[in-house]
Amino acid sequence: MSDTTPGTSPQPGLTVLVVDDSPTQLLRLEHVLDDAGFIVLTARSGVEGLEAARTHYPDLVVTDVVICPDSTDTVFAGLCGPTRAGSETSR
Repeated sequence: MSDTTPGTSPQPGLTVLVVDDSPTQLLRLEHVLDDAGFIVLTARSGVEGLEAARTHYPDLVVTDVVICPDSTDTVFAGLCGPTRAGSETSR
């Protein structure tokens, strides 16, 4: 495990998208990741999370798998489903 101090990240500028329907958990994760030096995006539903992922291309997506079942399926299908020709698949 690497030694890091609060407010720094092993790779500054990495973007993390946090998707959770619990405002408490969303805020908690946002603070922890922000303090670690990550750029944090948040979404309160699977649909909102998928839209944010498609718009911002985060480096990592952290999601609550117990979020509304329809939302979870939407996120996983959208992020892991087949890509369209010409779409960006990696950064």
